[in-house]
Amino acid sequence: MGYRCGWCTKDANQTNVLEVRLHRWAFDWILCNASLASQQQGRATAVVQWDPERGLGGESGKASYTHSMGEVRSIQIGLRDTAVQRYASEFIVSITDVSGRFREIGQRLQVKDTEGVAALLPVELAYPMPEGAQI
Repeated sequence: MGYRCGWCTKDANQTNVLEVRLHRWAFDWILCNASLASQQQGRATAVVQWDPERGLGGESGKASYTHSMGEVRSIQIGLRDTAVQRYASEFIVSITDVSGRFREIGQRLQVKDTEGVAALLPVELAYPMPEGAQI
């Protein structure tokens, strides 16, 4: 999300980033009830799109100091109807404002300090798809 909001500096409407932690069972429920955006039939409660992943380091401007990682993809999930209701009432474990950290990351990327940036980000691991997910 840092890349998309220009590390909280893109414009006046994109100055904050919230870290939303979900229960694992809730995220699995979302994945199992999701449809691919490209294969939607009707109105799915969750819609998944696989976007190109961005790596740290790169040009300024639209790239926001990132670069393409080729075939690696990141999941983008849109929620509707029942999923939104459940998200708001039972899925969330915690919400933390990480805007300051994201601004610092943007500043470090400007000076090409990718090691310092990596230390500010959580370790990312591959998420095992739950049985029944069709995405």
